[in-house]
Amino acid sequence: LGDVYKRQAQHHPSRDMETKNQLNDTTIAKVNDLVQANANSAEIYGNAIDLAANDELKGLFRDLKLQREAQASELRTFLNQTGVFETAQSNLVAPLQSWLMKARDQVQSGDHVGLLSELERSEDRILHAYEDALKETAGSPLNANLHGQVTAVKKTHDRVRTLRDAAKARS
Repeated sequence: LGDVYKRQAQHHPSRDMETKNQLNDTTIAKVNDLVQANANSAEIYGNAIDLAANDELKGLFRDLKLQREAQASELRTFLNQTGVFETAQSNLVAPLQSWLMKARDQVQSGDHVGLLSELERSEDRILHAYEDALKETAGSPLNANLHGQVTAVKKTHDRVRTLRDAAKARS
């Protein structure tokens, strides 16, 4: 994802000198990863809205899509404050098409457990991305923000897993 954002400022502070307005390259790279992970997740939830069979799930997926869009936006704001601006989007088409095909096949066979299982796997990926970022950016001035976001991600992960398990129990 190094190509996704272009660094405008020339100064690369060490971890000791890092501020919210001057992030080091490691922090920038990890925040870039999280922006992309949130964008992917928002897109997946957007597709899940179309696949959900009931209004309750559609509403939940809509809320989760908005949450992930807000998280990505917050992270982009931090990057922009440091002189890092978005220059291109990575290619999400192949991974999203793969996810959509798996989820659509499962929903068409009447298996909402399958849709929820795919969403839970997606939640695993974003949760691991946050955990990795928190390890790599320990001491960063953004860590408090990242901890706040990872708390929301964990809640979502647990909620989707609970919904999946309840759907399994009913089937």
